[in-house]
This record gives sequence, structure tokens and C-alpha cells, in this order.
Amino acid sequence: MKRQIVLGILSLLFLALVSFIIVFNFAMTNFIEHEAKKALQEEIIFFQTATDEDIDIEETRSMQVNTLFLEEDMLSFPYYTEREKRLIQYMQQQPLLDDDIISTTIHGEKFYLAQITVAQDLIPTSENIVLYVNVSALTTLAKTLNIIFLTVLIIFTALAILVGIYLGKKIENAEEKTQQFFQNISHELQTPIMAIQGYAEGIETDILPNHPQAAQVIMKESQNMSELIEELLFLAKLNSGQLQLNQERVDVNELVFDVLRSLEWLTKKNNIHIRMNAAIKSPVIIGDEKQLYKALSNLLRNALTYAYHQIFIDIQTSIQHVQIIVSDDGDGIAAKDLPHIFERFYKGAKGNMGIGLALTKEIVELHNGELLAKNTKSGGASFTMILPAS
Repeated sequence: MKRQIVLGILSLLFLALVSFIIVFNFAMTNFIEHEAKKALQEEIIFFQTATDEDIDIEETRSMQVNTLFLEEDMLSFPYYTEREKRLIQYMQQQPLLDDDIISTTIHGEKFYLAQITVAQDLIPTSENIVLYVNVSALTTLAKTLNIIFLTVLIIFTALAILVGIYLGKKIENAEEKTQQFFQNISHELQTPIMAIQGYAEGIETDILPNHPQAAQVIMKESQNMSELIEELLFLAKLNSGQLQLNQERVDVNELVFDVLRSLEWLTKKNNIHIRMNAAIKSPVIIGDEKQLYKALSNLLRNALTYAYHQIFIDIQTSIQHVQIIVSDDGDGIAAKDLPHIFERFYKGAKGNMGIGLALTKEIVELHNGELLAKNTKSGGASFTMILPAS
């Protein structure tokens, strides 16, 4: 649908430009013809009324009328230019009635012509007069503008095609990512639902006699599903621009300690030792404490998933920034996964997927910060959260 809209807009712009060229040519042709005939008609009236004492000659014509006086038998005077002689020759071959106005092209030049006969007492040397307007300059200008318009049209068409292809691919990629996104959501939700359903059926049919253990699994999977739904709701708010940050002063050391306390049970369960290098004077940043808590919690959960024995937390401060560095002693991030580590539901070499790191990056960027990922010299993964200092 979006691709059709883009193509429709480009088509309308193309048609608008073509229509402009057609209208311009029509208007220009009519203008030249109207002004040339008007100028000739005024000149004809002048000669026809030249014996009157009250002749009102309008000097505001937009086109110049040239006059050729002919001898008897439509012969030209010897001092006329080659152009004028060609015009007279044309008139000799195709004589006109008085007051008739025609257009013709002679040797690539376009003229509007008229012929009149006047009394000899007005012009003793000649009674035949040829009036003409040379509109070649205007027709040449129109042709030049047409070439320019056509060149613009060709360039515009080429650009429109390229833009259409580019936007079409972007839309297709977006649609493909959206489809993949919903497939991943279905997969992520299906896993805890199947676990809950399986243990619930086991309890119902007495296949699982140890109900407390089954209840723990159901609670754990319910919590996983709840967290995923919460992340999806957060993602929806981000995409719709409805997320409002509650700006307040946040003590960075306290923020890290709060997250560590909330994950203490997971740390003990995974038998992970956490080493922390806290700033002597706790730095303060301005931001939404709840969202920053979520971002840091995602980083530590990720580290607890991949660490073997230890996690290192280093808080560094400068005049402009506060850095929170979370490193682990795991296997690190595969080289091919590193550029995509913050993509939503990206499936890495180990088969894991999710949106935790993607949302963390979104939160950090909402605070005008930056989130970086790399591998340490010892081989583990390291994430650096850079936030503006207060």
C-alpha cells in the first residue's frame, strides 16, 4: 500500500510537469499569434486611416511591425535585404487579399504577413505594401525552453525512478522486518505459553506429582511472558512517540546499586561474582530514573546470561559525560553479530533473540546518550553507556 502511494505521488508529479510543458507551449503559441496579428491589424488600420487628421497611433505594441513598399507588379526595390527579398518573392508566388494575415516559415524564420493597397496620393512611389512581423526570436526562445523542460523532465523521470526503487526497497524491507517482528513475537510468547500449558496439564492429570516445582516453572514462565509484553508495550510507546520522560536528578552510584540488589537472586543462582569500580563522588545525571533503571537492568541481565564467573562494572566521569561500563568474562560477541547487536529480535550466532538490548539503546538515545558494544581483550563482551553529565 505504501509503495503504491509513493508511485502514485511520483506519477502525479510527472503528469504535472508534462501538463505544464503542454500548457506552456499552447499558451506561448497563442500569445505569439495573438500579439503578431494584433500588431499587424493596428498597422493596417493606421494605413487605412492615414489621411485622417485625428490618427491615434498606439506605441505600446509588444511586437515590431516592418513595412515593405513595392513597385508596380509587386517588384521589390534593389536596396532591400535578402530576407526582405525572400518575403516579397513569397508574396509574389502567393498573393494575399487585403487585410488577410497569414503565418509562414521561410529559411527557418517564422513570419506573420499581411498585404494592403493604399492610395497613390498617400504614398506616391508605391501602392502595394507588405507588413510583416518576425517572431523567430520568440519561437527560438520557446524551442530552447522546451529543450530545457524536456531535459528537466528526463532528469526528473530518472530521479523519480531511482527514488521510487529506493523507497520501494525501503518499504519492502520495512514490511519484511515488520513481518519478521511479529513472527519473532509469536515465537517468544509461544515458548512460555507452551511451558505453562504443559505443566498445567501435568498438574491437572496428576502426571507431575511435585506440584511446587511445577508451580515454580509456571511462575517463572509467566514472569518471562509478562516482561516481554511490558517490553512490547514500551516499544509501542516509543514508535508512536507517546513515551514521556520524567526528568529528574539521578544518582548514578545509587542507580547501579539498586539494579544490583534487584538481580542479586540471579547473581547467586548463576554463581557470578560482580566487581564494581564506583566513583568516589557519585556523579549525577538528569533523566528518567525508571527508564534508566530498565536500561541498566537489561545490560546486567545480558551480562549475567553470558558471563562464566565475573562481571565488571566501571563508572567513569568527565566534565561532559558519565560512562557506565558493563563487561563480562564470557565468549564475547561474534564478529558478524557485532554490527547487528542492537537490532530488534536479531538472532545471533548462538540462536538467542530479543529486544532487550534494542530497547536499552533506544532509552539511552532518548537521554541524548550513546550505547556502544565491543569485545574486551580477554574475550568477553563490553557495553558502554554514555550519558550527559548534569
